[in-house]
Amino acid sequence: MDRLSCYMMRVLPVLALALSAIAHAEERPEGREHGREHERFELVETTIAEIQHAYRSELLTPEQLVNMYQARIVAFDSTGPHLNGYMYVNPNAADAARELMRKSDDGDDSEGRKPLPLFGVPVILKDNIATAGMPTTAGSVALGKSIPSKDAFIVRKLKHAGAIILGKGTLTEFANFFALANPSGYSSQLRVQLFEQGGDIARVGYGFNPFDPRPDPRPDVINDGIRLTRRDDGRPALDTGGSSSGPGIAVSANLAAVGVGTETSGSILSPSSANLLVGIKPTVGLVSRTGIVPITADQDTAGPIARTVTDAAKLLGDLIYLDVSC
Repeated sequence: MDRLSCYMMRVLPVLALALSAIAHAEERPEGREHGREHERFELVETTIAEIQHAYRSELLTPEQLVNMYQARIVAFDSTGPHLNGYMYVNPNAADAARELMRKSDDGDDSEGRKPLPLFGVPVILKDNIATAGMPTTAGSVALGKSIPSKDAFIVRKLKHAGAIILGKGTLTEFANFFALANPSGYSSQLRVQLFEQGGDIARVGYGFNPFDPRPDPRPDVINDGIRLTRRDDGRPALDTGGSSSGPGIAVSANLAAVGVGTETSGSILSPSSANLLVGIKPTVGLVSRTGIVPITADQDTAGPIARTVTDAAKLLGDLIYLDVSC
């Protein structure tokens, strides 16, 4: 059954409860033949459990997995259909994967401690989450040169859990808190970057839904009684949701294993729904907000975006931690 059919079935309460229970069960990847010589790793639609099984079986290494995802990013995000899920691709991700493997081989993480829960899992972060050495722009050209010197609390948490940061995801500028009727996924920083790569300044600046990665072909004008808006300005034909549009696009298109978005009101749930994913908005305060560009302390939180309920639950479990400074 394809992901669209599964997604439609999840609206059934009984199935939703059953899938949620899976997150608490010890799982083993299904559908694999016995014997390593018959096994192979499939990147598309892979899960955290399948990635970790492949590592244990020595089917691949974290560096090889990073290279596989980066090849897909080149094929589908920066070229091909130009999904524009990434604002910035981490050029040091393969180095981080090698270092992770070196520590594992040297036994650095085996001194009486449990295996790293996200060992070698490639993650995309929304670009309003501070990441040391990488641009953190909140989608705004005003912060285009902003490169934090230290990680947000949850980024440190992810790295300690063994995750590999593949890059920063596009988003609706300032998490859709700077203008009325801003199209989902539009940002001035993305527009400038695409213009510098040769794009039409009047039409670029959007991410695209993997299920229909076209600009809206309709030339007519929207009249909502308040303003007139042209639909032929490059905006996507199929909404990406927002404001965590980039992580939603990337995870749906298999350009990352899982993603982390942020939400004030709908910004995780909206792109998860639009891209046929699972998103969780945690209870406010459950996940640290230190190092995340804020909107309001009453509602802001980070949370997981994944292709399965199990992966979303696993990622949430590794984001949760008491931050006394939050």
